[in-house]
Amino acid sequence: ISRLDTNCDDGGFHQVHFRLPTGLEVYALDMNYKEQILYFADTKSDTINSVSLRNRTITELLSFNSNSTVGSLAYDWTANHLYWVDAGSVSISVMNAKGGHRKVILTDGLDKPRSIVVYPKKGFLFYTDWGSQPKIERADMDGLNRQIVISTDIKQPNGVTIDFATESLFWTDAYWDKISTCDFYGHRRKDIKKLLSFPYSLAIYNDWMYWNDWNERKIYKARN
Repeated sequence: ISRLDTNCDDGGFHQVHFRLPTGLEVYALDMNYKEQILYFADTKSDTINSVSLRNRTITELLSFNSNSTVGSLAYDWTANHLYWVDAGSVSISVMNAKGGHRKVILTDGLDKPRSIVVYPKKGFLFYTDWGSQPKIERADMDGLNRQIVISTDIKQPNGVTIDFATESLFWTDAYWDKISTCDFYGHRRKDIKKLLSFPYSLAIYNDWMYWNDWNERKIYKARN
């Protein structure tokens, strides 16, 4: 695992490597910045784990059966909870970030859930679904009060993230090869970047938007 340090004097990047045991297939990531703990899913061992960036200690939090595939993780820094999308069992679940009190909060109406992001201040949970009726939905963080945010001009919504400064939602669409944004209710929608190759995951940091491209195996950034 590598970290790109964006706080460089020259405005560039410093790459910091974290060595993990060989054989892992790290897929989904999220971060507890206060405690410097990185959460990750390993699709090789079908587990969710944490690693302390201070002492490199790895802890297995949860182990799945072979039918599970964790596609996305989201950390709730107010309640110290960890949410994840399980594409195999077609569900969204939550547990304590130390690995206990697991609970499935969403199954009905999901087809091919892909990505998840939470906004604890508002009590919102957003997730993408690129099944037969592709959409982005919003729910309370207990899975209740579901509302469709985007359901038109959307095909393969992969990554989803939040710009907390502007309270805006951003997502990638690998079918239309673009990155789009709207508010939390689907209004003020617009396309930010078009004609991309295969945008997958993305993140917002200050005024910058970062995304990786599945086909080109590169990480890009642009003003959001």
